[in-house]
Amino acid sequence: MEAPSLRSAGCACAAKRRRARGRAGRSSLATKSSGEPTHSKIADGHGAGPIKVDLESSLLPGSKRSASPHTSHARDAGVMEDGELRAVHAMRSAMSERLAKFGLELHPEKTRVLRFGRYARKDSGCDGRSRPETFDFLGFTHIAGQARGGWFLLQRRTSRKKRAMKLSALRIEMRRRRHEPPAVQYRWLCLVIRGHNNYYGVPTNSRALCTFRNRVRYAWHRQLQRRSQRARWTVDKTKRFDACFPLPPPRIVHPWPGTRFAGP
Repeated sequence: MEAPSLRSAGCACAAKRRRARGRAGRSSLATKSSGEPTHSKIADGHGAGPIKVDLESSLLPGSKRSASPHTSHARDAGVMEDGELRAVHAMRSAMSERLAKFGLELHPEKTRVLRFGRYARKDSGCDGRSRPETFDFLGFTHIAGQARGGWFLLQRRTSRKKRAMKLSALRIEMRRRRHEPPAVQYRWLCLVIRGHNNYYGVPTNSRALCTFRNRVRYAWHRQLQRRSQRARWTVDKTKRFDACFPLPPPRIVHPWPGTRFAGP
């Protein structure tokens, strides 16, 4: 019988240490403030998370909320009473202290405590606001919207900052590819727009997809016209070009969260 290799033994020990650190971190976070589990809504748009703060808060021991790993920002939000609000700030302080032990910190401008959920629109007046706050996460702007029937609807739109950065990078690349054959540029732009649709093609985001496609189309036409000093396209020529090289239309490829994460 062969002895286990040092590599496999070392991996097993490392895995045990990671699991032990994770259990210690969750237990200390759950009991840091008044010894009771807290339910919070802390939104952070970039960097370390929200360090998964809003998602981890729904997984704390004793929580009455859903323990599904697919718990979204909107489903973890709700009406916050005074006691719950104090628990939110206590949890944020506990998280800051916990991260400080490892030389990390929450970004003061990207970490916020806000009202979000089905009652956020009604309770936003308590903060002197006409509408609920929004936050950016994973390239989307999350909005506590309202459906036509009047019920709560989580709306996700492409973040303006991410869209502007992508369009700026595309304009630079178009300028570099300006003198390539239009057919070659067309194949490249089709891949770009399809990839954009595959990521940002979520319900309630169709208008942002149309905006991105139209701006790419305008920037491409502009670069093609700059290949010559006398190349100025008329309306008829633009229509003929679009008929020969039609860019992919906006497409919603992802289902609604309720359908996607529905149980068997």
